[in-house]
Amino acid sequence: MKEVQYYKDEVKENEMKLMKMKEEQKDEYDIKKFQEVLDESIMMVPDSEARLQKALDDLNQFMEGDSGKELNGEWVEKAQSLLNL
Repeated sequence: MKEVQYYKDEVKENEMKLMKMKEEQKDEYDIKKFQEVLDESIMMVPDSEARLQKALDDLNQFMEGDSGKELNGEWVEKAQSLLNL
């Protein structure tokens, strides 16, 4: 979850930096390279969201399985809270 939020924040931050570079009429090469950095950040958002969803699906499957039913304690509560988001 932290990784997904990190990439979303990075995209916003890089968009602002790119806009500032364009406003200040920085070198075209620098702008082009920074656009590539931004594009990579944008591509990482859906990738990290997909990995998060897979991890949550795996956790849910484990918790619903026989192994998960036998567990109790703090970690089980944390797992359930993650699944209820």
